[in-house]
Formats: sequence, structure tokens, C-alpha cells
Amino acid sequence: DYTKRRQVVNTQQVGGLQVNGDVFELPAGAIKVALGAEWRKETTEVTPDPRSASGELWRDTDNAVDADFTVKEIFGEILVPIMADQPFAKELSLEGAVRFSDYDTIGTTTTWKLGGQWAPSADIRFRVTRSRSVRAPNLAELFSAGTVSNEFIIDPCNAATVGLMPNRAANCAALGLGAGYTDPEANAFKFVVTGGNPAVREEKSDSWTAGAVMTPSFIPGLSASVDWWKIDLAGAIGTVPVDRIVDNCVDAATIDNPFCSLIERKDNGAIGFINVSPINIGSQQAEGIDFNAIYRRPIGAFDARVNVAGTYLIENRQTVVSGDPTTLDIARAEVDNPKWRVNVTPGLSVGAFSIDWTLRYISSSKVDVQASAEERSDNNVSSRLYNDVYTSFEINDDFQLYAGIN
Repeated sequence: DYTKRRQVVNTQQVGGLQVNGDVFELPAGAIKVALGAEWRKETTEVTPDPRSASGELWRDTDNAVDADFTVKEIFGEILVPIMADQPFAKELSLEGAVRFSDYDTIGTTTTWKLGGQWAPSADIRFRVTRSRSVRAPNLAELFSAGTVSNEFIIDPCNAATVGLMPNRAANCAALGLGAGYTDPEANAFKFVVTGGNPAVREEKSDSWTAGAVMTPSFIPGLSASVDWWKIDLAGAIGTVPVDRIVDNCVDAATIDNPFCSLIERKDNGAIGFINVSPINIGSQQAEGIDFNAIYRRPIGAFDARVNVAGTYLIENRQTVVSGDPTTLDIARAEVDNPKWRVNVTPGLSVGAFSIDWTLRYISSSKVDVQASAEERSDNNVSSRLYNDVYTSFEINDDFQLYAGIN
């Protein structure tokens, strides 16, 4: 037996400067400002297994990597109190933040946030935030040397499968594969290259959040919050399974899409290799409501509590190719994105002993909400209720015994 050895060393250097303080006084309090600058350098060094690097291992090829990026940033934040301790305005404030970044890989980016809070009384507080966020590709997504492997793939342009999707025949013809085409290397493995993509760009998201926090004085021990959120993500960085790359290339509206550029065909029309590198994938929209409440009160010698937390998912969908409705993927109410997730945790404590019981509810869902009954007969997944129990005993400040059942 041979044990493959691969060494990866990542380093990060960071330097920064920040100043903050009060600018001047308003009737409701001081305007607070923070300004700063940061510099960061990240490096990665990969030393592959020598046999893998030389191609001696079956279906496993690896290469060395020595890559880095630097980013320079400046930022500012401000908090402005508008009103305080007034009728119907225990607090009213606005806040903002902005950050300018300059990467030597993707260029400049700008992120920002605007928000406000209004507390008509000590019992309730409303909040709202609008923001733009950016995630730059990391070193692995940009420069990973990747590996070469082999997979068996059915060519969607084969005569037997070319008619399964409406755009497939026209797109296969545009690739030079006419009617009656048969993969001349159907029984051969295809090369699959998995590595970084220096051309990948940053992903951007615009988000809204709005909600309220309640601590009613007439119900001691109760605190609750509810927040609505909505996120629009553009150019998400991700990889697509190899079979989806091959199918999406010829199932999109045209062959002018991100997937066809990842496939190289030979002179005889057969697929030569598929590049499974990170790409910027269309757009994604998600929307939901988060809620949380906790109530505590003593009952005799016991400290009783109950916590309720959950999410209601309003929307979760992505378009793999921007502007092409044929690549729409709806995820809401599927097994990974159920409409409802709710946890209820009652608990009791007395002295050094405590016990908590968590009930986790997941609503019914489908494996694929876009699949018809003819396509998938086993599509429905029933709702689930799981029970977890956790108990602990504090022996002293240094020792605790605990046990749990999930």
C-alpha cells in the first residue's frame, strides 16, 4: 500500500490602524466616528506528493502551488443619535459604514451599510438595515493547481438523448454535432480537471433586514425578536457537478454560457476534458423570517426556561445562467431548504443540576420541487420531529459532568 503525502502551508500577514471617538455633541448624545486602514497579504504553498506530481498514481495527478494576494482597505463608520429619552422616542439613531478595498487579483470593491433603530419605549425596539456585501475569491478558488481524474460521462448530444430537452438539438448542432451524432469514444473515460480559476470574479449581495426586539416590562423574564430578511446574490462563486456542466452547456438558451467554455471537444466531436473550476454562477434570491423568544421564571426552587427559535423560508431560488429562465433552480421546500424549521427547548435548573429538552421540527418537503410525478415517484419527504436531551452537573468551578442523547 502507498500513502499519499501532500503538504499545504497557508500564511497571513495583517497590519492596520484605527481611530475612533466622539466628533461633537447633539441633544441626544455624541456623534461617534471610526476611521481606519488595513493591509493584508495571504499566501499558500502546496507541495504535492512526488508520485502524484509525476503522474505515477492511477487517476490522480497533482501539482505544486505558490500563490499569494494582497489587499489594501480603508473604512469608516458613523453613529448618529437623533433623539433620546423623549415621548415615543426612547432612542432614535442612524448608522452607516463604508469600506473600499483594492485587491491585486480582482481590483477594487466597495461595501457599505445603512441602518437605523427606533425604540418608542424600553419595551420594544425596531431596526432596519440595507447593505451591500462582497466576497472576493480565495487563493484556492483562484490558484489551486487541482487534480486530473477520469469519469464516465454520457454525452447529451448522442442521438439517443439529444431530444430530451428543448434546446439541446440546436445547441449540439451549433457545436458542430449534427443529427444522428454518436459519441465515438462512448466507452472511454473523460478527463476531469479540478483546479482554480484566475478569471473568477467577486460575488456581490444586496440585502435588507427589518425587525423588532421586545422585552415587555409587563411580562418579566420574556424577550423576543422577529426579523425579516431578503438577500439578492449575483455572481456566486461555486462549482457545478461535471454531469451538470455537460448538460447545462447544451440545455441553456444558447451555447454562449459559462458551461460550454469549461468543455473541450476533440476533432472527432468526443469530449476531451471538462474543467470543474469555480465560476461565477448566475444569481440567487433568498428571503425569510427569523424569530426567537426566551422566557425565564422561577418556580419554587427551580429556574424554569423555554426557548423558541425558528425560520420561515419565503423564497430560495437561483438562476444558473443570468437571464436564462431555463436554468432556474427553485430550492424552497426541498429537503435542504424546508419552509419551516422550529426548535423548542424547555429546561430546568436547580442548584448545580440542569436539564434541557430540545424538540426540532422540520416541515414536509420534496426532493425536487420542479420534478413531475412522472419524473420522480418518490419525491415527497414527510415532516420530522427530533428530540434531544442534555443534562449537566457542576461539581465545582473547574469540573462539570454532562450527558446527552440525540
